[in-house]
Amino acid sequence: MKAYPTAKKNSAYSNANRLLRNDAIQARLAELTAEMRSEKIASAAEMQEILTRIARQEQEEEVVVVEGVEKGVSEARIIKKRPSNQDAIKAISQLARMQGVDNGGAVVNVVIPVIGGDEQLED
Repeated sequence: MKAYPTAKKNSAYSNANRLLRNDAIQARLAELTAEMRSEKIASAAEMQEILTRIARQEQEEEVVVVEGVEKGVSEARIIKKRPSNQDAIKAISQLARMQGVDNGGAVVNVVIPVIGGDEQLED
């Protein structure tokens, strides 16, 4: 309505509704949606691949390290480092949750009782 402030609300809605039923517009909307999904949002497989690289400590990241050059003078530089053991453990935990392996720490042990000696029971 901002683009056409003089248009009546009902005619704007009916025109929009008519346009949304247009096959060409539907196809373009589907194309844009698929494009957005594929480019902007990581798939579950991509997330698991990244977490697996972190868990295996294959993924490198850049970190800033400040080093003393001389008394009272320090210098910052960027180095690449592998994930720490803590990061790897977190990645493994996240992968386990994504794959349904981790049940949140709840352990349930079920014991089914076996009753024997039917012949000794009285009616």
